[in-house]
Amino acid sequence: MPWIILASIGHVLNAAAFIVDKTLLSTALKRSGTYAALLSLLSLAAILFLPWVRVWPQGKALFVTLAFGGVFVLALWLF
Repeated sequence: MPWIILASIGHVLNAAAFIVDKTLLSTALKRSGTYAALLSLLSLAAILFLPWVRVWPQGKALFVTLAFGGVFVLALWLF
């Protein structure tokens, strides 16, 4: 599949995620802190899939991955 199609699909999916986020924050979840907490709990649910992980990040890559996950939740909480 050509890269332009993959990039377009990615942008469309990202736009759909923004629309869902905007809808949730304007109707169901009035406080962004609640949204951030629920999203972080959902991310922690990924621990259930750990037994099926075949390749683990090593060293610096593992640290960077965990750090960016934490920064993402912190950014949702603060902004």
